Amino acid sequence: MALTNQKVKHRSSGIGTIIAQDKTSVTVKFQETTSIFRFPDAFQNAILEAADLAGYKAILEEVKGTNSYARFPQSLCELNVHTYKPQDTKAVNNTTACESWHLTGTRSEQMTTVYNEAWAYLKMILPQKVRDEKELKKYFTPKKYNDLKEITKVMFGSMTERTMASNVIGFFRDNRKDTFERILLNYDSHEILERYTAETLFRGFCSIFEVKNANSPSNLWLQYAKSIISFCEYIDKFKTAEAFDEFVCSFKNREIDLPLHLAKEIHGLGFALSCNFLKDIGYVNYPKPDSHIMYIFSAFGFCRKNDDIDAFHAVREMATIVGDTAFNIDRLFWLIGSGNFYEHKYEIGSHQDKFIKMIKAKGF
Repeated sequence: MALTNQKVKHRSSGIGTIIAQDKTSVTVKFQETTSIFRFPDAFQNAILEAADLAGYKAILEEVKGTNSYARFPQSLCELNVHTYKPQDTKAVNNTTACESWHLTGTRSEQMTTVYNEAWAYLKMILPQKVRDEKELKKYFTPKKYNDLKEITKVMFGSMTERTMASNVIGFFRDNRKDTFERILLNYDSHEILERYTAETLFRGFCSIFEVKNANSPSNLWLQYAKSIISFCEYIDKFKTAEAFDEFVCSFKNREIDLPLHLAKEIHGLGFALSCNFLKDIGYVNYPKPDSHIMYIFSAFGFCRKNDDIDAFHAVREMATIVGDTAFNIDRLFWLIGSGNFYEHKYEIGSHQDKFIKMIKAKGF
């Protein structure tokens, strides 16, 4: 392919070489790791930069005739490549409620400012019952699971944390916990596969819960059943939780590849829910790029709007800069964005717009 052997630059991994390319991805070998990136998204969203002018020309040539071509700066071929910095807010148009305003300082300084202000803001809006340090810590203490059944249960919950599914499935409702545990055989993946197919599991759901539009191929319960069977087939390959942990840890320094892999292997999961699952079973390097994270981070120019992979990289970048974990940063901005203090069954409503306006008002 045309981009093979082209030099590229990644904001954290440094200079690398494209060693493989297909219609939707490029594989880049860096000094310490090899990673797969979506193409052309990684270049369009400034996750990767070409290392020289010839590289930019090659990229533009590759996307000619596609919908992506119009979104690439056509003046690149006339520029000295080193004067074009995709991470600069002037070069990347982030369409947000604050699109005409940008933070001052370097990207590192901007991220540090927003991180520090976010902590101060969160402590200001905390409900009374969460203001005790021990109570607040409940939201910033990841739990590591050492049992495959527990891991499977977390996954079955993560699968429902998407639009509409949470309310329809109700996996986390107190009055459904025993029912799900019974029908899903105490979350034993092997026993689930022995008893069910996706279709028979769906019929089981229909016999217990009120399932509307059961004949629709897009029915949420049917999709949930397919996802459950798909994950059971996947996790059943691992004999122990330790074996799964070794597999996850094998993605060190190329963390982006693991949620992409899970999204590909497990029906209906997607990138963001893959990250959510990994985060919720205790892997602190996997933030979930949900709507709150993307909204707040794109408002400050840290990622492009509605780009979950770019948001994933931006959260991890902030974590590196401020010396915190991606898990904690995920929790911090999610609590501001959602206002949902679930551990205490208390909601205060979203504060994401108020937080953004406060930063703007302070004139950073």
